[in-house]
Amino acid sequence: MRIKAVGTSGGKTIRNFLTTFLIDGVLTLDCGSVCTGLGLPQQLEIKDVFISHVHMDHIGELPLLVDNKALYGKSVTVYATKTTIRHLRDHVFNGIIWPDFEKIPAGDAPALVYREVEYYQEIKVGEYLLTPLPVNHIEGSAGCYVQKGNIGFAYTSDTGKTDAIWKWLRGQKALRGVVTECSFPSTMENLAVISHHLSGNMLEGELNKLGSGTDVFIYHLKPQFSDQIRAEIRGLGVHVLTDGEEIVL
Repeated sequence: MRIKAVGTSGGKTIRNFLTTFLIDGVLTLDCGSVCTGLGLPQQLEIKDVFISHVHMDHIGELPLLVDNKALYGKSVTVYATKTTIRHLRDHVFNGIIWPDFEKIPAGDAPALVYREVEYYQEIKVGEYLLTPLPVNHIEGSAGCYVQKGNIGFAYTSDTGKTDAIWKWLRGQKALRGVVTECSFPSTMENLAVISHHLSGNMLEGELNKLGSGTDVFIYHLKPQFSDQIRAEIRGLGVHVLTDGEEIVL
């Protein structure tokens, strides 16, 4: 399994791309910079999209991806919780902010197709088995566990302190890698708590819940505090991702 970290930043600058992870060129986890970070031929190869939640840095370029693919007669299937799908329909693809692509054809299918997912209920997405997992962020948020053959990969998306996802992941013998977040330095822990994110100190506690033996990759650093966060978590045995980097499991 090859996971391209197209966008890894917790904030946007000219040099920072927003959350997008591309698995084997066909399955995307979130769409913060899916068009900014990928050429059109790569975009057209994407078949399925998992949306963790509807914050702008995770969905910002989903409308553009759907539009790009529709012009070539290709549809996009979005997997998300019931709450997330409702927000996408009501507030994004509503005919005002962006066209309702469920009503626009792309070949023999609508340009945009939704598939509702439920926590802990494994579904088949192409060659992958995907299990949505609860996290501590906004209503309807979900991380996910993706398995192909005997290789498993987990993505917490944005989250504050939580227990459920770590408990579930500890039982997955195929788990090889986890992407989780660290948004703020420990001096801003109060803001991390209020916004349901993690600081450096909080990250250490979460990793203890996961246990050892799994590669851990960190994303979503606020670019204003990137150096400070990196210094804080340097001793935790994790790898901080950069835009465009590839994880091979």
